[in-house]
Amino acid sequence: MTIRETIGLSASMSESYGKIRRLSAGVMGLAGFVVALLSGLQAGNETSRVIVIALLAMVVCHIVGVVLGLVIERVVEEHKQSLEKPNSGQSTSQQHTSDQSPRLAA
Repeated sequence: MTIRETIGLSASMSESYGKIRRLSAGVMGLAGFVVALLSGLQAGNETSRVIVIALLAMVVCHIVGVVLGLVIERVVEEHKQSLEKPNSGQSTSQQHTSDQSPRLAA
């Protein structure tokens, strides 16, 4: 049994590359549009001005969502790689912590 099977990772994770980025960009873009639209209408601004500002907010939030999605994909990819590598350094770190005597609070 491989590590991937043990923790439930499948090949579909590598096939879904880019989906997180697109999903976060879409959600952030729509959220920015809705928030700008509702707040502009609530403030009583002109309809044309509200729509233009909402479209600009959608573009900016979409870009932020793409960047956020890239960061999330990078973190997930690094985590997958760390799970696939054997933990050779773990035994030395455990050894150092066991050598230290516990300290009592004063």
